[in-house]
Amino acid sequence: MKLALRFGAAILVSLLAAPTAAQPSRCASYGFHRIEDEGRSLAGAARPIHFGLWLPSGCRGRWVTRRDLARDSHVQTGETEAAITGVEQTGPALSAALDRPTGAVRAPARLQPRRRPLVVYIHPTVVQAAPIAEALAREGFAVASFAWRGSFGQAFDVGISGLISEMLDAQAIIRELVRRGIARERPIFVIGMSFGALTALCLAQADPRVTALVSHDGGITTPTGVRLSPLCPYFAAERPRAQALFLYDASYAGTTWAVADPLTRLRRRALAIPVLEHRDYVGTVLLRAEADPVMTDREARVRNFRAMSAATVAFLLCVRDRRPEGCDISLP
Repeated sequence: MKLALRFGAAILVSLLAAPTAAQPSRCASYGFHRIEDEGRSLAGAARPIHFGLWLPSGCRGRWVTRRDLARDSHVQTGETEAAITGVEQTGPALSAALDRPTGAVRAPARLQPRRRPLVVYIHPTVVQAAPIAEALAREGFAVASFAWRGSFGQAFDVGISGLISEMLDAQAIIRELVRRGIARERPIFVIGMSFGALTALCLAQADPRVTALVSHDGGITTPTGVRLSPLCPYFAAERPRAQALFLYDASYAGTTWAVADPLTRLRRRALAIPVLEHRDYVGTVLLRAEADPVMTDREARVRNFRAMSAATVAFLLCVRDRRPEGCDISLP
């Protein structure tokens, strides 16, 4: 990708455009859900887990706004709007960006059982996960995304307890969606952003239904990952039997493959993304490009996120469809 490529104002606007009257025939629906894991307790009660769920849908209904997603993200993390959006300045630009419709309509209160291939998107809030989740839902996936705290009642630990806690949250969501007939029993796909990539790898080793994982600037390739990943209770060289796509920051000098190299049955493809900030691996980079007047290199960063998103969707489609030519994905 040529970062020197300059976008005109009209091109940038088209990249960030909201849904218009000329909608595609395939859309996504979005709903926000809470379940309780009876096997674990938090402050004396069953552990609550809040997650967003995107499903294939028709295009009729009320469009979900980014403000809706920001409110749900607050429930997930308890963080302020500035922390959730990454935009410190309030004002008309941020307000307009938050009120812009997303690419999803509000899901009905009662979801009809219909088993779909499941993607579990680990670590981002729903406002961060939305662009990729919507794109996958339009392709026929059910996409469940939960944030790194599970609920704001428990602080996150960047350690083995945090990894295991996050994996147990993922397992509880999978059980619930399979039980309700919304997701298929197999195969299951996982996306892990940042520390969530460690969780995704541990989950893939614990659950043989996981056939593909995608790491977005994941901790797997960091010194923290080298220390923590082998502490996963299921870590072993013969696991997981899955295909993996690693999207990582080419500018990070500490990138290491010490964890992935010994996993002999993990078929991996690694693609370097030129110079992104860590938080640009999630969809709030699009919101900031509209609302943050001091954001630097916005065109290049939006372009990189779009390319990363396209590669993620193409990879998971390829694995789902079992294409005979293999899943040799490149950046658009």
